[in-house]
This record gives sequence, structure tokens and C-alpha cells, in this order.
Amino acid sequence: VTGAASGFGLETTKHLLERGDNVVATDIKLDGLADLKSKFSTDRLLVQKLDVKSNQDIADAFDAGIKNFGKLDVVFSNAGYGVASELEGLPEDLARSLFDVNFWGSTAVGRAGVKYFRESGNGGRVLFTSSMLGIMTFPIVGIYNSAKHALEGYVQTLASELDPKWNIKLTLIEPAIFRTGAVVNTIPVPIIPAYDRPDVPSAAIRQLMSNPNIGNDPAKGAKQIVRVAELEQPPLRLALGKDALAMIEAQLTGVLAGLKEYASWSDDLEFDA
Repeated sequence: VTGAASGFGLETTKHLLERGDNVVATDIKLDGLADLKSKFSTDRLLVQKLDVKSNQDIADAFDAGIKNFGKLDVVFSNAGYGVASELEGLPEDLARSLFDVNFWGSTAVGRAGVKYFRESGNGGRVLFTSSMLGIMTFPIVGIYNSAKHALEGYVQTLASELDPKWNIKLTLIEPAIFRTGAVVNTIPVPIIPAYDRPDVPSAAIRQLMSNPNIGNDPAKGAKQIVRVAELEQPPLRLALGKDALAMIEAQLTGVLAGLKEYASWSDDLEFDA
């Protein structure tokens, strides 16, 4: 589990330990795992520092987990964070840094999981924390939206490339807003003057994000994440939260409506005989 010191990573780790599973819990900062580490011995819980931007850290974490437990069955690529800014005012260095974690880091962990499961011959499950914002979008978190959209395309392609005989199953977890701390811990960027008005579209999302009490229960969400990993034929995508279901459905309905409305524009585009 990456990003295991908080949010879905921590709640999933807790649930797995409570039901008797063994866990390799990793994060770039390990303070949030101190309580669990004091309660469980290393034959149940291995805590490992991991920066998902480092291929060496990823390899070391896999090696440590396999050495400690003998094998791995599921990889949960979960690390990530948010930045709040209209895209016009977002500094490029912050945008690139987010992609380094939320896209490149997430896919590097997932790719390492695929390689391990393929070479072991045992198969396995790789879960990726995406978001409903990997399908639709909100204003103000555009670079987060973009990274999740990229992740969705990457994982769908990766899944299509796997030989079914390898028995490696990939699932994108697409949560709605959950009370994981991710919203309130989103990094704010100063607003450029043109957008610093109550009537612009991003104002409502800023107001929403200022409420620490919004969102679903992450402990309940974590149980569903573990549940999907146990399915013989898990879905490529799992939306979690009724608001995610409604918003994703609305997005896809709108896409389909647009296709139908302008379908005639594709008539007679073939080469003439």
C-alpha cells in the first residue's frame, strides 16, 4: 500500500490488519503509521519509507515485502495529493510536481506490480486510486483532474496489453469526495485577480473545499476497496459514493449526447471511390 500513512491508504491498512491480512505499508512520511506499528509485529505489518518518485524506493519496497512475507498478492497504488488553482494561475513547477506523484509515481508502482505478478507466475491484483475526477472535472483542481484522466488512460491501456493467462487484474478506484483529509490538505495557490470574484465558476468549489465535514466515510470506502481486490473478475473501474455514480453518469450521458448531435459531421469523410 502506498500513501499508507493517511486517507484511504491508512484506512485500508487498518481494515486489512483487523481481518488478519499482512501488509507492507509505505509512505514518504511514516508518522501516521506509528500507532499501527506499535500494535503489530513485523510478521503482520512491515512499514517502509517510499517516495513514489524514486524507482529505487519502489524496488526496495517490493524486495522488502517479498523478503518479509514470501510473496505479494495485491498492490494498492494510492499515493497522491491535490493542488487548488485555476489553470491559468497555476505555476508550471507545481503542475509538474503533482504529475510526478499522481501520474508518474502511481504508474511506476503499478508497473512494478505487474512485472512482479507476471514473473512470479502467480498473478495478482493491482489497484490504483483514481477519482471521479478522472472521468469528469471540477474547476480549481484542474491539474489533479488532468493527472487522474492521464492515469485512467494509462491503466486502461496497460490492462489491454496483459495476457489473460497471467491472471493479473487491474482496477481503477474512482471515489467521490471522502473525508480522508485530502480536500482540506490540498495545497492552495494564490488566486490571480481576474478569478478572485464570487461569481466565477471556481468560487463555489473553493467554498466546498473549505468545509472539513464534507464527504463519505473513508473506513467504509476502504472495505469496498479490499472487497474488489478479492473478486475473481474485478471491474476495470469501481466508482465509490453515490455522488460519484451520479456525476460520472451525467458526464458520460453528456458525451454520448454530443456524439449523437454531431454524428452527421462524420458523414462522407472517406476517400471518394
